[in-house]
Amino acid sequence: MLTDRFYNLWSAKEDEALYRLYPDYEALCRALPSRSYCAIQRRISKLGISKKRKTWTARDLSNLRKFYPDEEWHNLKRIFPGRTANEIRCRAVQAGITRALKETGIDEIDAIRYRARAVNLTMLDVDMLARTNLYFARHRWLTYVDWRAIHRAIKALGGDIHVAWSAYRPPKPRSNYRRY
Repeated sequence: MLTDRFYNLWSAKEDEALYRLYPDYEALCRALPSRSYCAIQRRISKLGISKKRKTWTARDLSNLRKFYPDEEWHNLKRIFPGRTANEIRCRAVQAGITRALKETGIDEIDAIRYRARAVNLTMLDVDMLARTNLYFARHRWLTYVDWRAIHRAIKALGGDIHVAWSAYRPPKPRSNYRRY
């Protein structure tokens, strides 16, 4: 039987194959060679077939609070089997859990990042306050250190810069230096 656009109607046998083989789309395409990938997706959506979602238990949430800030992603996937990195990340955001900041090696940048986190600002917010044209949000300090941008960010975050000099020693003259 055909639709008004001359497509074949879905049979009960095809629907049963969808229920049986979902979510393996390769097997579905082999089992239903007369149907396109998009047609299979649309029919699955129309029938309301979906994969079972695991709910987050109190134990899972406790483990998330314990391990998420410091663990590497491959370890997190091992701790939470059957969950994708995106599911882990989204649940952590919902729970208000943040990853620990990694040290950059530039003390001033680290101080700006820690201060921004303490006052709940993103690096994009810092760029807007300091008018630094996405210097912090795009991690441009990895390629070059812009002291003007750092100074502006420190001022925008309410900080102050202090310079301390060690004992001054004049440089030694070079021995091959000519005097005229």
